[in-house]
Order: sequence, then structure tokens, then C-alpha cells
Amino acid sequence: MSLTIRPLHPTFAAEVSGVDFSKPLTDEVFQEIKSLDDDRHVAFASHFGELERRKDTGAASRMSLPELTDQGNIDADGNVISSNDPRAQISKGNTLFHVDSSFNSRRASYSILLAHEVPPSGGGGNTDFADTRAAWDDLAESWKQELVKNDYVAGHSFWHSRKKACPEFFAKLEPEKHPMSKHKVAQLHQASGRMNLFVPSHCHHIEGLEAGEGREKLEFLYRHATQDKFVVSVPWKEAGDLVMWDNTCTLHRGRRLLGFIRGI
Repeated sequence: MSLTIRPLHPTFAAEVSGVDFSKPLTDEVFQEIKSLDDDRHVAFASHFGELERRKDTGAASRMSLPELTDQGNIDADGNVISSNDPRAQISKGNTLFHVDSSFNSRRASYSILLAHEVPPSGGGGNTDFADTRAAWDDLAESWKQELVKNDYVAGHSFWHSRKKACPEFFAKLEPEKHPMSKHKVAQLHQASGRMNLFVPSHCHHIEGLEAGEGREKLEFLYRHATQDKFVVSVPWKEAGDLVMWDNTCTLHRGRRLLGFIRGI
């Protein structure tokens, strides 16, 4: 079985084709995607380790398995979610560069996003990725020395990123009153042996620093890591497209859909 790999960015990201995952996988060939249903999606993901299961909130879900999370804009009845719906307001946080589950003490290693329905060409909805290892390499030496010397730890909050993306809707929300996880700001990416910046939008504060000082540092590092030169934008071309990424060395965001259109 022949793989075709097409680079998408000078420092990271590639398009892989030539594997049909609708057929049983061998250990040698569990690399990419074509025509996955829910069961095979989960089976494929299981090759990479233990899967995170979504929390049961009691709300209706279109997902058939607890290992799958719905990232579309369609409700359980198949209707496009209104922009005024609280679910749409919460989802605005996904338009900020983030890392999946960094607000949990056990963060996600990999994410595998599969398209079931895509917007028409020009309808928006791209997924952008930022290379946080290249961002570290490009960081001023004084910043590198400060981050390594102080070994800063940031508090991560799901509700902080929601409020940051939609401050009017969440005006009364106080992230400080909700649980937060803690992760180092500068980290070694184990697989490559390279340092990288772990500064997703979920970062609320830096432990041990005055709130304003910590926020200023986090905002600077976030802006640095998400410069255009570190970012690749991936369009969704057709149902069955799948994108997989390493959450420990990238940030990502979903671009908004342009108009009242479907995207699953």
C-alpha cells in the first residue's frame, strides 16, 4: 500500500493519502484515513493509546460512542444551531488557538477530527494549526532563559477561554471559582526532543506571579506562537477528510463558518 505525503508548511504539517481505513488495518499501516464510520474511527484512534471519554451531561448527543465528541454546528435533531443559542456562544472559544483538554490535569496527546459533512467551498470552517516548537526556536534568547530558569506553571481553565472569546455572554462568569489544571509553560516535546511553548487560550494565570504580570507574559507568548509564519490553515474539502495532530507541540483553532450553513 503506497502512501503519498505532501508538505503543507515548511516546519510541520503534511497531507497523507493512499490508505483506505474502511478496510481492516495492519500494524504497519494505521496512518491515515478514508471512509471511517464511528466504530472504525474509535478503533483507529485506539492504536495511539487510551481514549478520553466525554462527560455525560445528560444533554442529547448525535455521537454514537462516548469516545467521540461532536464539533459540528448541528443539534441532535439535525438542525443548524442558532447563533443566539448558548451552545453557539460556548463554541466561540474554539475559534481561539487552544490545546484539547489542557484544562484537565491529564491533557490530550492526540486528536483525530473526521468530517461527516463540510461547508461549500468558500464557506469557511478551516482548522488552523500553529507550530509551537518553531515558535520556541524563534523566541528571543532572553525569553528562553527566563522560561527555563523560572519553570513557570500556568493555570488552565475551560471557562476562561469561553469568557475570553465571548465576554458579553459570560460577563458574570468567574473562572476563578471553577477547577483549573496546571501545566508548564515551556515544555520538552518528548517525541522530538525539542522545546516548545504550551500557551493555549485556556491559560488563565501563571502560578506565583501577580495576575497582571502573568497575564502580560501569557498574552505575549500566545501572540508570538500564533504568528502567521508558524500557522498552516487546513481546509475541509469533502466528507471523510480526517486531520490528526499532536496536542503536545501544536495549537489549533476552528475558523468560523460564513453564514447559516452546516458543518459537521
